[in-house]
Amino acid sequence: MATAWNSGNRTVINEYNMGNANTKELYDVKYPNDLPILAFLATESVSDGEWLPLHEELISNSNIQMIEILEGGHYLHWSNADNIARMTKEFISKNLNGMD
Repeated sequence: MATAWNSGNRTVINEYNMGNANTKELYDVKYPNDLPILAFLATESVSDGEWLPLHEELISNSNIQMIEILEGGHYLHWSNADNIARMTKEFISKNLNGMD
């Protein structure tokens, strides 16, 4: 009931209406070259062949920006919490320790 009530509020409707303009504004935007990124995508999400390339286009430095594909659906944090925690700790240890 709360989801239905909140889904039609002014802010959500505005976000929906601005989708095309926001997408055009972000065309060709990439992650900053010195920003470490670890993104998790679900196999279910990348099976259409479009979602993964959209994420790959954001990468500007493959040495510190990576995408990990995990088996599952949209709610990876439910089905892969242990893997996500382990991989995140490893990523932080490798890429963020000692950064100011």
